[in-house]
Amino acid sequence: MKYKYMSDIEKITGKEIWACAYKEDPENGSMRLKCLPTKGILLRKNGYSVKFVPLKADGTLRKSGDVCAGSRKYADTYEECKELYNELIQDYINQLEHRIDEAKKEFI
Repeated sequence: MKYKYMSDIEKITGKEIWACAYKEDPENGSMRLKCLPTKGILLRKNGYSVKFVPLKADGTLRKSGDVCAGSRKYADTYEECKELYNELIQDYINQLEHRIDEAKKEFI
């Protein structure tokens, strides 16, 4: 199953999950956030915030590299996460194509 919304995070907190991200910086159009499918766990830290903590190759938690849970999209399997990552890229392409179409309308 794929999890794209913040409301999904509570459902998957505490279990191993795959995460990815692909977001543009709205100020200059460059990629602000690019995260290939990565396995990790969503953990509640300090009793309040939920963080995505990547796993090392041996399955243990990395000591650094945890990020805010809202900065990623999630899936139960690698294959689903790969599909989700590609969907994020396609959404980005669609946004660019829309911008190009709007700019073409400006020709005199």
